[in-house]
Amino acid sequence: RLQQDLLVLTSFNENETLHWRPSWFKQGPFSEKFWTLQNPPNVVTERMPQLNKGRNYYTRRMRRNDDLPPTYIKSWDHWRWYCGVYGIPDDFLCEEQIRLMSLGLPRDQSGSLCAPPAHPLYPEPRPLGHGSYILDPFTYISHLPSKFRSINHAASTKERMEVVVVLSNGELKVESWAKFFMQSSQNGHLTEYDEQPADGSECVYDSALKEQGPGRRWSYLPWTREQEQSCEPE
Repeated sequence: RLQQDLLVLTSFNENETLHWRPSWFKQGPFSEKFWTLQNPPNVVTERMPQLNKGRNYYTRRMRRNDDLPPTYIKSWDHWRWYCGVYGIPDDFLCEEQIRLMSLGLPRDQSGSLCAPPAHPLYPEPRPLGHGSYILDPFTYISHLPSKFRSINHAASTKERMEVVVVLSNGELKVESWAKFFMQSSQNGHLTEYDEQPADGSECVYDSALKEQGPGRRWSYLPWTREQEQSCEPE
């Protein structure tokens, strides 16, 4: 799992903002906020080969003498401060992790790096225990594995409408639209499974259930084991 986590994280460019955290990062209060992906000063970001008009993906390697100086984290003191602020292990992207990650990169028959697959794509979950969200039906065909193409998201009534929900453990789950309740004050954040607002406030539907999708982070690899299992063909 460590290799898969590293491949997912390093597929994004340096200085990008993420919400999901692997299980070996510190959790607790750190999970309540976004964090910025950075490299230690001895690591360099490289762009992966790209398919025609495909997404940009990245990887990491150890710094060489002829590389340009670091852009963001320029000293080990700065790196230790960064790790402390975001609850990241000090050995994140160490040489051993870079070596392990590189063994899983997509390569052609000659062993050279090749472009990651363009489809399917997998959506970023929220941190574990920090809520779920509904995916935009547009992504069921354009992004997700083929098993989700038959979702009945255009039913004539809300009671029969189906949606794909991204749980906080990464699992993609097909649910009835009507199973979800929300408070109007939450501005689009889903509560979990039939949970009526504890304060007795009115449940809000069409105006509050904001589907999310294309604008979120997507990876060519599943973010979690639960997500991978939920995407397996039936």
